[in-house]
Amino acid sequence: MAGRPSAVKKSPYKKEIEEMITEGKPDTYIVEWLKENGAPISRPTINKYRKKDFNFKAEAVKEYQKQESKKRFNKAKNKIVSDLNFLDGLIETAAGTELCVDEEQGITSLDINKLGVQAAKVKHDITKDEPPVVVEVKAGELDDDERKLAKAVADYFARQGENSEEPEPER
Repeated sequence: MAGRPSAVKKSPYKKEIEEMITEGKPDTYIVEWLKENGAPISRPTINKYRKKDFNFKAEAVKEYQKQESKKRFNKAKNKIVSDLNFLDGLIETAAGTELCVDEEQGITSLDINKLGVQAAKVKHDITKDEPPVVVEVKAGELDDDERKLAKAVADYFARQGENSEEPEPER
């Protein structure tokens, strides 16, 4: 149930009262000014109007906080997008020919393939991709130990995919 409009809302000097409030004039000054202009309004009425109906400072703080929250949200979102783009690049690089085996530097084909698998796992953990990311490993380039490790990694991801499936709802 709404009450009747305040004396400030009905005053012919509403605009002037609001201007004095925005200028930071104290309630006592506004009361005196209204009295001098033949339209007296009590200090509690002016104060209530300032705090409830014309509280631009509180609205400004809310708007500022909303903007800051949106900035934080966008920063976090953009970081994840950037990370995903970086991971895509690693996956493509590991799957392509851009990384080369370099025995002198200790870079094996297993290292390159592990990099791709690790990047795919991190991406999957972030996005919860359905279906999971597929990483192709050319088995001909792997020795027996590397082949076993690649199979173990593939089996691991297969199990992860099985565990993450949600049951169908009953009908």
